[in-house]
Amino acid sequence: IRTVNLHRRDADLALRMVRPDRGHVTLQRLGTLGYGLYGSQEYLDRRTRSAQGGVQDTDDFIGWDETHAHLPAAQWIDRQLHTRSCTLTTSSLATQVAACAAGLGLAVLPHLLARPQKLVCLSRQLGVDQAIWLAIQSDLIRSRRVQVVAQFCRDIVLRHQDALANGPQ
Repeated sequence: IRTVNLHRRDADLALRMVRPDRGHVTLQRLGTLGYGLYGSQEYLDRRTRSAQGGVQDTDDFIGWDETHAHLPAAQWIDRQLHTRSCTLTTSSLATQVAACAAGLGLAVLPHLLARPQKLVCLSRQLGVDQAIWLAIQSDLIRSRRVQVVAQFCRDIVLRHQDALANGPQ
């Protein structure tokens, strides 16, 4: 998966988890992508008994590299670590899921990706859930082909709204 640049017109429309702030695009909020703090059962079993209830100073975190520091999940981890560093930083959500599943530490992950990996959610109330935005090049908003694809995106997000916000059951 790669992120297209709407400002350079790499695409006619795109789904975004961060509200675009550049370009001549028309935006529509479609739903919410829910996040939680996750760890593997293996990692949680290695924690001290006193650490079982919440985040501790000794916890290892898997986080985002500096280029992704603007993301709400990255900012939440930064607040938890104070002056410490993450055990592992990546530029890829897939890498974070794999590292968390391998027991390398805790990660702030979308429920939709973490739950199928059988990761354990320590907290669902992090305040980092992200809006799902549909961004369409404003000059193409009346194009029939763009309208058809945009409606397909709307329908998919609406149909899977609960799974996006809370993860698959």
